[in-house]
Amino acid sequence: METDSRAGYQRPDKRWNRTLLGARLLRRLAAAVLLLYLAVCTAVTIAIIGPTLSNLQAFKARTVAKGPQRVIVVLVEFPDKKHSVSTETIRQIVFSGLNDFYQEASYGLVSVTGDIARKWYQTQTPLSKLDLQEWAYSENDMKLFEKEAIESADKEVNYRQYDFVILVAAGEVWPHAACYLAVLARDTGLRGIVVNEGSPLGTYAHELGHVLPSNYEPRQGCGLPDLYSYEASEKGRDPNIFVGPWDIMGASNPPRRFSAWSLMELGWITPEIINIGASVALPIVLQPIEGESGTRVLVLPLSETISYVVEVRRQIGYDKNLPSEGVLIYLVDLSKENGYGPVRVVDSHPETPALDDAPYTQGAFSANPLNDVHLAVSYADGVGYLLFSGDSNSASATNGNARTASGNLLSAEKNTLPEMPAFASSQIGDLRWYRRTS
Repeated sequence: METDSRAGYQRPDKRWNRTLLGARLLRRLAAAVLLLYLAVCTAVTIAIIGPTLSNLQAFKARTVAKGPQRVIVVLVEFPDKKHSVSTETIRQIVFSGLNDFYQEASYGLVSVTGDIARKWYQTQTPLSKLDLQEWAYSENDMKLFEKEAIESADKEVNYRQYDFVILVAAGEVWPHAACYLAVLARDTGLRGIVVNEGSPLGTYAHELGHVLPSNYEPRQGCGLPDLYSYEASEKGRDPNIFVGPWDIMGASNPPRRFSAWSLMELGWITPEIINIGASVALPIVLQPIEGESGTRVLVLPLSETISYVVEVRRQIGYDKNLPSEGVLIYLVDLSKENGYGPVRVVDSHPETPALDDAPYTQGAFSANPLNDVHLAVSYADGVGYLLFSGDSNSASATNGNARTASGNLLSAEKNTLPEMPAFASSQIGDLRWYRRTS
């Protein structure tokens, strides 16, 4: 399976099915979350406003990409195109840069180890005879190159010892990934990626993301989909219109971390799932995904195929390259195909052309909601964010921002949203906790 295949989505992930928790557990969760908020001075308040809260449940993610990922790096040139980059340069990118990136992105669960071939091997077919250097490359030509590249090193490389192969090509061969590369020594084939000698670190990280073991069913557990636009790429336009710089499976350079959705699919992060109801507000402290503890992602199912995923991003580590920081909302639509926007950022500033300023910050209110579910950021202090769920049926605001004033969320227009309840210890454990007063 090539990374740019147009294979569509399969049935919705059963892990997102909603189940009811008992009132006793719900009360304990409410008390625990509130106490966590009161104990953490770095919390930031968000409000999710929606049409009684039906449950809060833990998402039991299965860690599937874990431990050392052994790669063999095979260097390949052509009869008419020799390499111009040293072996040591490639070694540093893979076993220093790529390893560092995945150690950070996976919270230390994954490392990149392995070997690099001792020399540059040569294919039989000249590069000039192959259509490999554009986004819309010839799949037949690419398969021929992959076959010749793997076979060129077969006598000196024991492919059985590795989980993945990285083919580094001289020239400007278009980078991509494959879930199956035919290897004579392996009946099951080998997952691999193709990059060229000029590819930067972010390209390696993006392509490896396509072949790591995952929970993502449409690719049958082989990595993540492309989160940029195939249509825009075909037309030569900016393809980063769905998630912008917020996931390396979209824009890959400079390298930035995976979004919370991708982290869930790789099994590296466990979200809380909130099923939105009417008249109840639920406080949850949401920590940045760059951290290694606390609740770092929320999933709000809207239907069997559509969900919101909410995260917090900070300019830390590899995310120092992010253009801004704050609360990000993703709209996940399982009916959309790979390359056609299965994951899209809900832009807090739709009036600007790019998604660089998409995060919600203090005082922001989400516009154009689905299922009458909104998000409002009503408190900001440090690295945590606190979220609410409540009723917005009395509000008609569908655009503009909101601000916090005297406990109320006020739209930028004339509409007044429901009053957000204040924290009160007497309400802990009461199922009516945080019910709006108006």
